[in-house]
Formats: sequence, structure tokens, C-alpha cells
Amino acid sequence: MINLFHKFFSRHHSACGAATLVLTVFLFILSSLIIIYSANHNRLFTSAVGNVARSNQAFEAAEAGLEFAINYLNLNSATIKATASGGYINYSDGNTTNITQSNGSTFTATYTNPIADNYDLIRITSVGTSSDGDSTHTVQQEMQSSSMLVSIPTTSLSSQGSISLSGSSQVVNPEGETTILAGETVSIIGGAETVNQDGVSSTSGSSGSDISEADPSLTITPDELFQYYFGVDANTIKNMANYYYNYDSNQNYNTILSDKGGNSVWIDQTSGSGTINSDVVIGTATSPVLLIVNGSLKISGDATFYGMIFVLGSTEVSTTTGSINLYGSLISTGSLDIQGSSTLTFDSGILSDLQEETALQFYSKVPGSWRDF
Repeated sequence: MINLFHKFFSRHHSACGAATLVLTVFLFILSSLIIIYSANHNRLFTSAVGNVARSNQAFEAAEAGLEFAINYLNLNSATIKATASGGYINYSDGNTTNITQSNGSTFTATYTNPIADNYDLIRITSVGTSSDGDSTHTVQQEMQSSSMLVSIPTTSLSSQGSISLSGSSQVVNPEGETTILAGETVSIIGGAETVNQDGVSSTSGSSGSDISEADPSLTITPDELFQYYFGVDANTIKNMANYYYNYDSNQNYNTILSDKGGNSVWIDQTSGSGTINSDVVIGTATSPVLLIVNGSLKISGDATFYGMIFVLGSTEVSTTTGSINLYGSLISTGSLDIQGSSTLTFDSGILSDLQEETALQFYSKVPGSWRDF
């Protein structure tokens, strides 16, 4: 009996040992497979993350190249279009080729026109490359030539600051309901008045509906107001103006403006005040002037101006002798003081001519033409 039990126990013990060995080998193989799978998975995951990072870097480089190329086009459009051959542009140079960014990525931008002999429509293609050169991304944007003056004013006079009318000054809008837009208050003194297309008038004793004080459309920054009318920032327009002047003291503008009909003029009045005075006519009804003054401007004497004046600062329009006549629109980011015998008359026809004459100055994005591939 004892021998039988011993044999049974030995056999059972051997079977358990074999099973344990098999189970151990199985678990070892399973653990090895898990380790190998994890290692491969981590490697693939790391590779995938790296690929995404490189792809994003290439995309960001392409977008940076596109923005750079848009600005470069506006500053060098004449040179770019001058390379046309056979009706098409194929322009690229060292300023737009393999430009390295701070993170080591690069971009190359090229200019072409998708329609033969149409140089008002230009396609920009920007190719971005990751810093290790393993990933590239391409974006495209079509640009259409535009006027420097994107939005035409609808009132005779606009100011983000306060406006004062005195003497026998007049502000007239024969084409609309609003004569004055002011970010702050409007004061009318003496015999000054405003009048709109319907004959609604504002005087020293009565403020009519033609005047909009504390207008919400003017509760923006001066730069935002500038971009509303011109579509781009002030520095871009300054670089594109037909004429540029810089003065650091009081300066008479008569001579430099008297022959500028049909042109855009930018003046940096860094100190002192710029003045338009005496017997001078600037522009004509069919060849107006776009005048942008970065500083303080004073108009006095017997002066006539056709076009649009945009002042990044304060403005004074006054005369003790003769009369001042402005046809078009006057806009200021600072205060406005209109005195004496001064008449400001809104004229959309003059502003439309001005918009046409400043056309082809810069390019703006064609909505819906951006492509990513």
C-alpha cells in the first residue's frame, strides 16, 4: 500500500513539475513578447510624434514664408512684375529663397500669375521645410491688386477726439445724413454750422441728428481706425506712398503738395507742426491727393484741398483772411479745431477718383484662395 502511494505521489509530483515548467516557459515567452511589443510601440509612437512635430514645423515655416512673401510683394511689386516673360511671372530671388528661421526651419516663396498677362492677380506659393530637412509643407495664397484706400469715408469730418467748430465755419455733406463723426464731444460756437443732404443742420444753439458724438465706431485704437480705411498697417502704407517727407520742426507744406495731384503723400511731422497756408490749391476735382500726416497739421490762409486728409494726431483748420475749402474728407485720430471761414464739403466722386488713382499700389488676399497641401 505504501509503495502504491509513493508511486502515485511521484507521478503526481512529476506532472506538477512539468506543468510548472511549461507555464514558466509560456509566461517567459509572453513577457518577452510584451516587452518587444512595448519597445516597438514606443519606437513607433516616438517616431510618429517626431513626424508630427516636423510636419508642424514645416507648416509653420510655410505660413511664415507666406506672410513674409505678402509683405515683400507689396514692397517690391514693380520688380516682381518686371520679370514677366511670355505673359507669366516666375519670380524668386535670394530674399525669398531658403530663408532660415530661428528654429532652423526654412521657407522658399515664389510668385506666379495664374492667368497669362494678368499681373493684377498673383499667386504666392510658399514651401516650408523642417529643421532636419525631412518634412516639407506647401501653402498657396492668391493676391489681388487693390487701392491704397480700401474704404471710402462717408462723412465730411471724423475725429477720435473732440471737435470744435467756430467762426463762420461749415461742415457740409450733400450726399448723406451724417456730417460729423466724433469719438468725444462736438462743440459749435458762433456762426458755425453743419448741414446734411436733407437740410438738417446743427448750430451753436441746436445740435441736430447729422452729428454723432461719442460714436461707438470710433472707440478703437488709432491703428485700427487707420487699417479700417487702408486695409493694412500704417508702416506698410508709408512704404508704399508715392512721396515721403520727414520734418522735425515747423514746416510749410505748400511747395511739396502743390504738384502732387493724383498721388499719395506721407509726411512724418516728428515735432513742431506742418502747415498748409496762403494762396495754394492742392489737387483737383479729377486728380485729388491722398495726404497722410503723422503728427500735427494746421491749415490756414487761403487754401483749397481736393482729396482726403488723414492725420495721426491733432488738426487745426483756421483762417483770419480769405477762406479755406476742403473737398473730400478729413479724418483725425486727435482733436479737430475748425475756425474762421472754413468749409469742409464731403464729395464721394473725388474720393472714388482718389481710390482709382491709388489703385495697383498693393495687393490684398483673395478670399477663399488659400490652399494647404
